[in-house]
Amino acid sequence: MLGSLVHDEVDLDRGLILVAERSQVLLGTAMIRRCKGVRKLLRKAEEYLHVTWIWVDPEYRKAGIASALISAAETHAGQAGIPQIRCEISEVNEPSKLLFGAKGFCTTQSMMCKPISSDSPADSRR
Repeated sequence: MLGSLVHDEVDLDRGLILVAERSQVLLGTAMIRRCKGVRKLLRKAEEYLHVTWIWVDPEYRKAGIASALISAAETHAGQAGIPQIRCEISEVNEPSKLLFGAKGFCTTQSMMCKPISSDSPADSRR
């Protein structure tokens, strides 16, 4: 049921698309990529697998497809010796928060954003 679009060599640095399909019908996909960050307080480099996006055809949602894609990402991380998986989920996306929470993910930080309108003072300086 799960496969990937990369057939020769898995290059997690460039990214890998995981594919869930049954009888040549696309059920869902996920994009994963190896990332390196720096823990600011410890000034220590850390490596993690980032789930860039995950998508399941609405007709097949609630059938375990997304869970299987996350499990496949965990397998790739383990095989590559990557100690952690991360993803970003919008504060209002309750289904994704529940899904990733059920897979053992926990919230580690919040992101603050500010929308910039076309009539903002920064635009008037141009």
